[in-house]
Amino acid sequence: TVIAMFAGNGSCAYCGGALSFDGSDDRVSLPEVVLQGDMTIECWVAPASGVDGADVILGDGSGAALDLDGGTVRLRRDSTLLQGSVTIAPNQWSHIAITRSAGNWRLFVNGSEDLAAFSVYDTSDFHFDRLGMGEAQTAFAGGIDEVRTWQVARSAAGIMDTWTGVVPAMGSGSLNVWRFDGSADQQFVLDLGPGEAHGTRGVDALPGTDDPQVFYSNGPLRLSCPRTATLSLEAWLQGPHDHQTGLMRDDLRVAGLLPTVEPYTARGMDLGVRAGATVQPAVLSTTGPDAIVDWVLVELRDAEHPEVVLSAVPALIQRDGDVVGLDGTSPLQVQVDRPQYHIGLRHRNHLGVMTAAPLIVGDATVCVDFRSSGTACFGSEARAEGPGYLLLWAGNCNLDQMIRYVGVANDRDVVLSDIGGQVPTANVLGYYDSDLNMDGVVKYAGHANDRDVILISIGGLLPTQVRTEQLP
Repeated sequence: TVIAMFAGNGSCAYCGGALSFDGSDDRVSLPEVVLQGDMTIECWVAPASGVDGADVILGDGSGAALDLDGGTVRLRRDSTLLQGSVTIAPNQWSHIAITRSAGNWRLFVNGSEDLAAFSVYDTSDFHFDRLGMGEAQTAFAGGIDEVRTWQVARSAAGIMDTWTGVVPAMGSGSLNVWRFDGSADQQFVLDLGPGEAHGTRGVDALPGTDDPQVFYSNGPLRLSCPRTATLSLEAWLQGPHDHQTGLMRDDLRVAGLLPTVEPYTARGMDLGVRAGATVQPAVLSTTGPDAIVDWVLVELRDAEHPEVVLSAVPALIQRDGDVVGLDGTSPLQVQVDRPQYHIGLRHRNHLGVMTAAPLIVGDATVCVDFRSSGTACFGSEARAEGPGYLLLWAGNCNLDQMIRYVGVANDRDVVLSDIGGQVPTANVLGYYDSDLNMDGVVKYAGHANDRDVILISIGGLLPTQVRTEQLP
């Protein structure tokens, strides 16, 4: 697939090419394209102001055309086949898709179906041999990009995918793909689809005033280009959270127990190139609300398949809940190559959380406050409730996505095992996953013991209950 980002004003850091038509005589000349039976036509358009009903996106010289009729989408042959009701805004990019299934037409604008569109039952072939112009006096003024045809009627979900970001480079039923990503002096217009309807800018292969201009500065699509994005994340860890101070305790840091190497690779988690990330010891010397509590793991998950972790980034969490980069102060910088992600946050002995919906990760800082009920999370009861805030559930000693007090693979036994497994009143100092309240001491019994944290997280009444992590 080709990853793309649409921006309402057409702006983006890195764009694919598009063509600008002058509304006079600019065109792309093509061999005849014939669409039969079920079909789809898709494109992005940014019409100039003053659409007058004669702006042809694609057509032929005898009346067949996909055009803008007074600003609304129209498909015609000898007469109108489909007439939209949604006005295409001038001077900004809009995505248009027309499908035909068993003779019935549907129109989609910016991913949503135009349910008020008028259509006529039709099964005849649709022909076109040019872009940006049909018969005389019908030239298009503005930008056109990503013109595609299909020999199938694409689904509403597939069209929505294209609108929101994931553009299939080739797929089942794909016929023509004109992306206009050639150089400014390239006359040849390549069809990347199996239809191989390669064309030229203008009426022929020679440069002329009828050539639409190639531009890259303001196209609708952001290609799959790695870029840096900024995340501003906030969360409370239930274990070290102090309700009275409104902060988390930094006992592990104070006791000198926090490692300078990320702890997640050693726990079997795949961090890719970030495995073994380190912090300078001075980072752990900060005191006050910005003092470091522990390492956390930020996950970027696929927008359509959130069970797929595309990137796992080690980070630090401060006493005030800010998730920061490895310098201990800056917002987290991540490398991304697509427009949307589910954002997840995990900790070595708390249940992880993830945004319920994918978020656009663009040029602006992405802000997610997992402490707030205003941030919807995937699943049910994904976070513990505090007085006016939410926290990640504590109690997952063995990173198995469940908190159990009794039974197979329960977390209570991990606490008992870490203190020696024999004397329940024993304790051990160190950086342990079984130190659920994160005070630097693993305790099975007595004041501030870690066993009770498990019991509270599963409900506090029935020891056979379990708490399941709400991640796909």
